[in-house]
Amino acid sequence: MLIWAVTILIFWNVTVDNLVSGRINLGSGVAEIAGALRWFLVAGTYLIIAGLIFVRWMDFWLGRG
Repeated sequence: MLIWAVTILIFWNVTVDNLVSGRINLGSGVAEIAGALRWFLVAGTYLIIAGLIFVRWMDFWLGRG
């Protein structure tokens, strides 16, 4: 699990770095926004995964199952 958590972090950092440096050309606006929101993308991904895990195991954790 720890490896996947690090892989998500590396994915977003490499992708945003490629956008900012121009290796992936989606326009300067997208690169600026991605550069400014780099850590929000990482945190958002972790929150989505945590939410999916919670929904899947909600019955067990809340004692309804």
